[in-house]
Amino acid sequence: MADSSCYGLLTVNCVSTETLSFHLSGPETTLSFDQDPPAPKSSKQPIIISKPYIEHRTDGSYLNAQVELNGKKQLMWLSVKKEYGCYLVDDRADSFVAALLPTALRHDMDIICEAPLTRSLLYRLNTYFIPVLSANMSAYHHIRVHAQPADSALECEGAVGTGWTGGVDSMFTYHENLQFTPGYRLTHLLITSNGAIEGDKASETLRKMVEKTEKGFAAEMGLKVIGVDTNFREILDETFFSAVRFRHASVILALQKLFRAFFISSNAASFNIALDSNVDYSYEFLTLNYLSTDTTRLYSSGGACTRIQKLKKLSDFQPAHKYLHPCIYALRDNCGKCGKCLCTITGLYSLGTLENFSKVFDLTEFEKNKNEYLSIVVKNKKCDDYRCYKNIYRLLKKRRINLLPAHLTAMIKRKS
Repeated sequence: MADSSCYGLLTVNCVSTETLSFHLSGPETTLSFDQDPPAPKSSKQPIIISKPYIEHRTDGSYLNAQVELNGKKQLMWLSVKKEYGCYLVDDRADSFVAALLPTALRHDMDIICEAPLTRSLLYRLNTYFIPVLSANMSAYHHIRVHAQPADSALECEGAVGTGWTGGVDSMFTYHENLQFTPGYRLTHLLITSNGAIEGDKASETLRKMVEKTEKGFAAEMGLKVIGVDTNFREILDETFFSAVRFRHASVILALQKLFRAFFISSNAASFNIALDSNVDYSYEFLTLNYLSTDTTRLYSSGGACTRIQKLKKLSDFQPAHKYLHPCIYALRDNCGKCGKCLCTITGLYSLGTLENFSKVFDLTEFEKNKNEYLSIVVKNKKCDDYRCYKNIYRLLKKRRINLLPAHLTAMIKRKS
């Protein structure tokens, strides 16, 4: 449970509008943008981001920036299909600052931008976001971002997007979005390789994921799909889960000319707020608010619900019956064995709705090995993380499912 200050931050974020922002003010001093940026205060060598530029190649359009990190110059890039190249933002460094911020905070390095930064973003980072993170997480330092403010408005097509894997969280975001007003209805699904896709062929996996979604779910629902490749995994040394929301924001800020609003699917209930430098989704409401700009607003979607509550809502949702894909293996059918498949299958079984998902899970395999599946729940019955095994166990007991064989299986596994 978070302390009351987190709820204060959450409150002012939620009551802010697209034209008026509220901030919870603290004792930190502010930087006057009418003055030249001061020299970096850290004794460590700063991160220097050169002016971004767009490069059109045969395989797509690239947004590039030379980045000097630990005395080494490297080219950092994001790429899209040529048809989306016109939406890349190269007149400001917003995208690259968002991606590099966790590294700068952890290693006590100021960031110097040779290109401007959106004025509101620069203000919120230095005045609110960085001070809050550094004051509440010992792993993070109070660094500064140095850049000239950009005041020119970006022309935006006004698209509304969400990240897409087909998993429980992204499917739930789509389900809930159907109830939104037209101005916030989804128009695009975004699939990106910003660290989550592992292996030597991440770019090829991304391409196939985009094609699969275009021919399947997106075609049936009338949505466009955009794939964004990056070399973040090669450049940045942060673990993905400590920086995932920053990297999502980076990709979206690179496409501010396209997106007016973007929903990032939460895998953590917002009432379990914490400031933990190892898992940035624990404070994503803060990250997404402070990394939003005047052009593009980032929203955390689904944080009011646990995974079990999401599965309950998806149980009667026809598209989920056909396309739900929580599996860690993106290019194959649900394996039924990985951690995400296991908690989804047992969660649906605890709700009594697993039979609705016969098109995406092998229910014959489940019935044949039911005790093996349920022994996982028994083993983790006290775990109250995003997998919800604690709630799954309670639901199974409430439905009077015989768990004795599962207990025996779990006991045998512990002894072996």
